[in-house]
Amino acid sequence: MSMVWLFIGMLIGLFAAERKKFNMLGGAVVGALLGPLAVLLFFASGPKMKVCPYCAEKVQPEARVCKHCRKDLPVSAGRAASVA
Repeated sequence: MSMVWLFIGMLIGLFAAERKKFNMLGGAVVGALLGPLAVLLFFASGPKMKVCPYCAEKVQPEARVCKHCRKDLPVSAGRAASVA
């Protein structure tokens, strides 16, 4: 049973590292070490952020103005529907 958790932790670590643009080998190792806790940490991670096209910093998906460079962000399709 512990080998199953080890394998699941490695898969979650790989997936999380790829999603967050980290080293995939490091993600697999950390995921394997954390085991079942890796699953909980993965699903408890924060909201998906988007990148400002002007300064390349991460901002909230609902943001209208970048908090780093103070420029107006382009309206996305999902946000345009909620504004209208």
